[in-house]
Amino acid sequence: MRRGLDVGSRLLVVLLALSVLQACNCQRQRSEVTLLPEGERCNADSECESSLCDAVNGNEAVCLRPCLFGCRETEICTTLDADRKACVQEREGLCRPCTMDSECPQKA
Repeated sequence: MRRGLDVGSRLLVVLLALSVLQACNCQRQRSEVTLLPEGERCNADSECESSLCDAVNGNEAVCLRPCLFGCRETEICTTLDADRKACVQEREGLCRPCTMDSECPQKA
């Protein structure tokens, strides 16, 4: 009597081995997502290291520093929308009284 696997069992083992090797994807290289640093142009929060992308004061959208991380001496914390606050460059004339929105150097 021969010991070992019958033809059906051998075929099953070969198919199982092929499926494991194919699922491995060993030849494929992973695509690494590089997040953008503060100040770089962006289109969405998900593109930034800080998870905060917005256009402030009529400028193009860039990755911003959340106020939660702390603002630099030359920056102020401004509200972008209900749940988002970012550090932006302080502008001359802030905290001065104004009568019209157009007189304000910082839109918030």
